[in-house]
Parts: sequence; C-alpha cells; structure tokens
Amino acid sequence: MKRPVIGIIGNVHLLNDQYPVHAGGSMNSCAVAHVAHGLPLLIPADPNLVSVDDLLEACDGFVLTGGRPNVHPGPSSASAAGFRRSTWRWAARSTPRSGNCRAA
Repeated sequence: MKRPVIGIIGNVHLLNDQYPVHAGGSMNSCAVAHVAHGLPLLIPADPNLVSVDDLLEACDGFVLTGGRPNVHPGPSSASAAGFRRSTWRWAARSTPRSGNCRAA
C-alpha cells in the first residue's frame, strides 16, 4: 500500500547567523512517519518556491506547524506565515490537515 504524502510547512532560519535554511521540527516528521504511517515532505516556507496548487496536487494531507517563528516573528517569517495561511485556506476545502502550535 502506498504511504500518503503529508506536507509539513517548514520555517526559515539562519544557520550560523549567515546561511538561510528551511527547517522543520523532527517531532512533526516522526509523528507523520511513525504514528500516521505517512511519508513526511518538508515544504519550504517561501511562497516564491512552491505554489499552493502544486502542493495540493502533490500532497495527500498537511501538517501546518506553529511555534516560535509565529510567536516571535523575524524578518523572514512574515512571508512564511502568509504562506501557511494561504495553504490552510486552500487545504481546508478538500484536503486532510492538522494544525499545531506550541507556546514560546
């Protein structure tokens, strides 16, 4: 049986204060893989790299994460938060999804 592809919206961070990276919490990937038996797919949080329509076609469901970047936003997190909201609106129409957030 094919494992469902579950998109996990990542965050943007600076590695060593100079290298922009896309990152996601390993707890989210582990939950998708081991609890939901899905294939976790980390999605870049930059709307210039992916489109909501392409994501809806490629993914069977989504985990829309929260966390520190949403509570204490930095310069690069505004577009990521907007991208999450856009994905959530579209996914809410017909795609299984889960949202979560942790307090800072």
